[in-house]
This record gives sequence, structure tokens and C-alpha cells, in this order.
Amino acid sequence: PFHVLVLLLERAGELVTREELRDRVWPENTFVEFDYALNTAIRKIRAVLSDDASAPRYVEAIPRRGYRFIASVRVSPKSSCRNAMSVTEQVAAVDAFGGRQRKPLLIGMIITAFVLGYLMRRSPV
Repeated sequence: PFHVLVLLLERAGELVTREELRDRVWPENTFVEFDYALNTAIRKIRAVLSDDASAPRYVEAIPRRGYRFIASVRVSPKSSCRNAMSVTEQVAAVDAFGGRQRKPLLIGMIITAFVLGYLMRRSPV
């Protein structure tokens, strides 16, 4: 799900075709039931974001073509990213508030931390 989300975020507002997702996320020599794997990844992303396929706020399905990330995406300046909590601190903060109810929040924070790290690494110096 992470790699699918990163690709959707990189192309926010644009259609990302099923073929492009297959080529970029699952290498040519990977043997997987692609439709099932992609549908599962999208379902997990929607679950973490509390998104609804029938009234999407984040991930929009374009039938038989692909998906589009429809929420606005902003890249924060690097200085504000340095002040963000580490993933370990985020996990500790979530654990302090209780387990199962906070699991989606924890997953969302971890995904956000990875995406921010990925985007910061890709930005020009």
C-alpha cells in the first residue's frame, strides 16, 4: 500500500493508470494476482484515511482506468520537517492514548513520516 500511496501522492490530481501502478509497484518478474493486490492496497489506504469509495475524499477510482488522489497535497519546507516528531515518538504518543482505537492514527502517522522522508529525499538541493 505504501508504494501505491506514494505514486498517487507524486501525481496528486492526475489519473494514475492501473498499468502504470502495475509497472511501478510490481516489477516485471513479480508473480502476483495484480487486480487482487491493487484492490487490497487501495482498500487498505482508504481504511487508514477513513475514506469511502462511494463518496471519496482522498482516493478516487476511475473505473477500468486507474486512480486519482483528489485531496490537496502540500509539501512542507524542510525546516518544518526537521521539527516533526520521529516515528518512534509518534508511536509512543499513540500508545500512551490506548491501543486498538488508535491503530489507524498510528498507521497514518507512520505513512505520513515515510512519505515526507521520501519527498524530502527527492527534492532538489
